[in-house]
Amino acid sequence: MPDDLKAAARQKVSDCSKVAEGAGRQSLFYMVDEDDLCRVFAFSEYAARQCLRNPGMIRELLESGDLERLYPTDQYQQYVARAAGQAADEDGLAVALRRLRHREMVRIAWRDLTGRADLFETMAELSALADACVQQGLDFLYPLLCSKYGQPEDASGNAQQMVVFAMGKLGGRELNFSSDIDLMFAFPEAGQTRSDHRSISNEEFFTRLVRRLIDVIGKSTPEGFVFRVDTRLRPYGGGFWTRNAAWK
Repeated sequence: MPDDLKAAARQKVSDCSKVAEGAGRQSLFYMVDEDDLCRVFAFSEYAARQCLRNPGMIRELLESGDLERLYPTDQYQQYVARAAGQAADEDGLAVALRRLRHREMVRIAWRDLTGRADLFETMAELSALADACVQQGLDFLYPLLCSKYGQPEDASGNAQQMVVFAMGKLGGRELNFSSDIDLMFAFPEAGQTRSDHRSISNEEFFTRLVRRLIDVIGKSTPEGFVFRVDTRLRPYGGGFWTRNAAWK
């Protein structure tokens, strides 16, 4: 590493250590390998900034053991579900997902830059994180809309669920740190929601659901965003949705 880059990284480490000590936490120098910390801060401005904002993050990652291990297949679904379960409403969900995303992005970057994970593991974990955020976001928002508009049903009274197609790098499990997630959305059949108050068409219901999901995941807030969402890769243009019949 060039001397000037190393010096800048050491200054960032020193700044983070002072913030940690000021918050009553142990200095980062005593908790992690100094060379690892300098390497991460030298090559990831994002990781350095997040550690400065939240000096307890590295300690929590170390104590959990998550910096040292490759997650099992369903780990992100569990972590994101737990974060979503602590949210009281849509705004709370957006905050919870962004804070979890910061933690996991620092973890993934750390493992990548210190050689604990190879390129394929890094891309797979980024893709798994995106998958979990989309799935758990839908699982949270769907019942909220059902409580307001009723459950969407087909002509036979069967409940309708959203189907999400991952395209591009996410579909290929090759997501990188700066990737948008390319998504298309579908629902099985036309129909109406079952409601005693305000029934709407399935098309309107799922369009509202997708728009709220995109806001929760992709909107820039003071906490940042979860993933930027690109819905331009959809058949026929126009809306956010397509019925499954269009794929046959």
